[in-house]
Amino acid sequence: MTTLLKDENGVKITLFGFLEDVGMTSTQFNLALMYLFFTYGLCEPISNIMLRRLGPKIWFPLIVSSWGLVTTLTCLVSSYGGYIVIRLVLGMTEAGLYPGSYFILSMWYTPKELATRMAIFYGANTAAGAFGGVIAYGVGNLDGVHGMRAWKWLFLIEGVITIAAGLACLLFLP
Repeated sequence: MTTLLKDENGVKITLFGFLEDVGMTSTQFNLALMYLFFTYGLCEPISNIMLRRLGPKIWFPLIVSSWGLVTTLTCLVSSYGGYIVIRLVLGMTEAGLYPGSYFILSMWYTPKELATRMAIFYGANTAAGAFGGVIAYGVGNLDGVHGMRAWKWLFLIEGVITIAAGLACLLFLP
């Protein structure tokens, strides 16, 4: 069953028991979410250099699979400090996706075609966010299955899907 908690303002929140299990407040959770952007911003230039050196056929599968692995390993987090570390590492692995994708699109399409392709890419990201919510809703029913909390199932399932997508990139990227 989902654990209901209240934040400092008395607003009920639910994170499938994550805050309770890890022992952090909703404010700590929000701060940890933000920390991803520090390493994300620092690693974007490095990732773009690696993209140029390794090419998209190697670099994209590597970063997507790495990001999926970090997401999967998030189900092992047991403390606030551990969650901060995993968010920082996640920022490092995710850093290359957006700038790299736009860079690659700009190499394949003319300026006239580029805006449409970027809109499709951005729209797909929005749709993925919507499906993530649907997956989270369904995974909420797994609380306690095989002795694991729903939040652990969520990170495990979404991480494995991301690893599979990264490996599929090896087959489909030219």
